[in-house]
Amino acid sequence: MSKKKTVTIKNIGYQGRTIEQFLETLQDAKVQLLVDLREKPVSRMRGFSKNKLCEALGSVGIEYLPCGKELGGFTCTQEQWTHGCNMLAGLAQNKTIVMMCM
Repeated sequence: MSKKKTVTIKNIGYQGRTIEQFLETLQDAKVQLLVDLREKPVSRMRGFSKNKLCEALGSVGIEYLPCGKELGGFTCTQEQWTHGCNMLAGLAQNKTIVMMCM
């Protein structure tokens, strides 16, 4: 009988946090990959728009993957959503992943 590997994907929001607090939380959880679920990855909060967030994550060794098209929820199709979930499950086999929304 083969053992199934347990896959864990965590979730985090950034509302009410500074970018420094956010990064510290991710580092404490030993996150390797942040998956951004926002369809429009922009924010009025300093440091949380796509480019700045990607830069900040890179500075602490965390990868960034935008998945708003696949997993954003408002406009993705069932097929896109299923593909996105399968993709994350595959990535989570080898990395500590967190999904981010607001």
